[in-house]
Amino acid sequence: MMIKALWSVLGEVRQLELSCAYKGRDNFRRECAAAGDVMVSKIKDSRITFTESGEWITINHKTVSFFNVYRWSLIEECGIIRLEHLRLGIDNPVFLVDFAPVNNRILHSMTPHLCGADQYSATLSSNGGAVYLSWIVQGPTKSEEINCVYSSMKRWRGNKEGNVGGLMEKKI
Repeated sequence: MMIKALWSVLGEVRQLELSCAYKGRDNFRRECAAAGDVMVSKIKDSRITFTESGEWITINHKTVSFFNVYRWSLIEECGIIRLEHLRLGIDNPVFLVDFAPVNNRILHSMTPHLCGADQYSATLSSNGGAVYLSWIVQGPTKSEEINCVYSSMKRWRGNKEGNVGGLMEKKI
């Protein structure tokens, strides 16, 4: 039942907010944030694509545009939700993860996505009409946490100075 409820919320998404925390080569912890729009296309009852576009604000207060296309698939007979990236086109999806329930509130990637020597593990949940996707990235030169909030309405888009979120740097 939880997967169907989360699936229903995914179909209503219109906005996203991203935050990323990572450790640089100089051992400083850095954070950056992004916000953008999501165009949802329902291909069929069990398949949705997200076309995402927006802007990252870097630690140096520079704006970097982003664009991604993801495909979400509900595989009811297995009780999972699959996430794929469509950077190579709709006919050549890049498999990212299959999410399976770990309890009645959270889905977790069944296996990490491998990209070179880096491992991407993810959790997926829904609360209050929003979907929360969190990635932990570990590798020889990476230690990152990426959090995404997908929502059906404009919840938060920048602060009064026009920046997207707070940026921070500190020695760890």
